[in-house]
Amino acid sequence: RIQILFEFMLTVSNGNHAETVLERSSLVELIEVLRGIEEGHKRHESQLLEDLSRQCLHERCLSTHIFKEEFRQIFEVLIKQRLDKGRHHRDFYQSEYFLRILIWIKIFIRDPYYQKELFHMGGVKILSESLRQITEDYLSFEDELMGIEVLKLMTNIFQKLCVEPSQRLWLMACDVPRSLVLLLCARDLSVLNCALFALIDLVKSVQTRVVIGDMNCVETLLHILQEYNDPYSKRLSSELLKQLCILENVRSQIKVYDGIPLCLSVLHDSDLVLLFNVVSIVEKLCIDNESSSEIRELGGIPLILTLIQDGTRLSKPDELRQLTRTYSECSDDQQRGGSPFDSRRCDTVRLHTACCATLTQLSLNDANAQNIVYSNGVFILGRLILPPEEAAADEDTELREMLQLTALRALRFLFSMERNRQLFKRLFPTELFEMFIDVGHYITNIHAYKDMLHYINNSSEEARNRIKCRIHNTNQNRAPMFFVGQYAVLEHLGSGAFGNVYKVP
Repeated sequence: RIQILFEFMLTVSNGNHAETVLERSSLVELIEVLRGIEEGHKRHESQLLEDLSRQCLHERCLSTHIFKEEFRQIFEVLIKQRLDKGRHHRDFYQSEYFLRILIWIKIFIRDPYYQKELFHMGGVKILSESLRQITEDYLSFEDELMGIEVLKLMTNIFQKLCVEPSQRLWLMACDVPRSLVLLLCARDLSVLNCALFALIDLVKSVQTRVVIGDMNCVETLLHILQEYNDPYSKRLSSELLKQLCILENVRSQIKVYDGIPLCLSVLHDSDLVLLFNVVSIVEKLCIDNESSSEIRELGGIPLILTLIQDGTRLSKPDELRQLTRTYSECSDDQQRGGSPFDSRRCDTVRLHTACCATLTQLSLNDANAQNIVYSNGVFILGRLILPPEEAAADEDTELREMLQLTALRALRFLFSMERNRQLFKRLFPTELFEMFIDVGHYITNIHAYKDMLHYINNSSEEARNRIKCRIHNTNQNRAPMFFVGQYAVLEHLGSGAFGNVYKVP
């Protein structure tokens, strides 16, 4: 029965199904039944709620609907009489009737007007108390299908309410974040993912981020990242952890719970979005000098450079299918700016950009900077400063230019270390090298590198080929020029009165 009840939420209307016409008389009948007190009307009322919710499935703005007055009365009765009075009965939360009320609330709050009305009528406070009670029951007893469906609906409702920044503070005042954090221990993956979705929207505001960061959820998120097999749960947990890493106390907790080696172990994964989130986490951890040194000692620098050098990575087909199903289930009709999957090329560029930003942060430590150079980092980063040979879409162009800028910044930070400067003299032509020097040491503002970007992107093909050749000459793993006995000659370093000097392994 529960499966039948929720099928309409996942059904997409098409030409094979006849459209139902919403009639005013049906709404008026529902209002009269809702205002009645006879117990015998309960079954009829439940059926009316279900039938009309099906007809309103695709309604988005009930406050401007032709029957807006009738909808307003239904909303008021549902909140003030049914939801408010029902919460005093423990069995109320485990009933199908409560599910139907939540479905109607979910339909109403698609309209921003009814989101505010839900707050003003005290509905959010009632729902938050209900969520707390249901969460405690769910985590204390055996899984029940009804409790799982209720939690999925309630977390989706709170997720929609998180979209407006001012409403996040109201949700924080109602202690909603605490219940959502408790649901990170949910046994059902759909409940877990819905809770993660809501928390990710909540932490977009500074005040709510601080509150959630103080709830000691870091260990749970790291556990999901390490132990769970569900790819979407890992994506969402890494996204939430990335947002929370802005806070110093969260970064300290990651270090305490051995999060640094855990994050580095995830860099062997094939999911581009997961890799982007984890690399961004590593970048924020590098703010602490001790953590930055630990990342080097654990071999993090070659791993990050390998992510750039390996190029595009693909998620497995079965993982992609599972991600699509989970996204549809958790996001429902929430407008999140399109599909959760960008094109493979865009995801790759974003990952490379995050890697460059992380290497920039790491290079503030001299030992790290030297490690990057020894790991062939100058050549790997140098290849990223050139524009792509094929034409790209507008969005791709913007992403690609940001990648070029972050690569130039990473190279400039490496140049700031004196022992690396001789290598850079061979990397750029004279005019570009002058611009490179003029930027200054350790300048983080990305706009300071735009003149270099303009010079490279607008230079002739011949000039680009010369730059490309210079970059190739910095490759420590390139084929030798020739052999002298058992020695492989890599490059000609210079000439003098006593002969020529060559570099050999």
